[in-house]
Amino acid sequence: MPRTLLTGAGLIDCSARHVVAGYCDHHGLPWHSEPSRIVAELPDGSAAEVDFDELGRISGIGVKVLP
Repeated sequence: MPRTLLTGAGLIDCSARHVVAGYCDHHGLPWHSEPSRIVAELPDGSAAEVDFDELGRISGIGVKVLP
């Protein structure tokens, strides 16, 4: 997922937030937006978090895994 999002954000002429939201929608992942990140719910209950810097670029991608 990280490589796909970073590549997509670099190739598509729209904001990185738009790319991440579109990826989530395309794959049927429920998601919500926070001021500096988008959080998507993964099928196993874990959460993928995509952080954005002050210019709206992807600054980090992580997964919170449930025990």
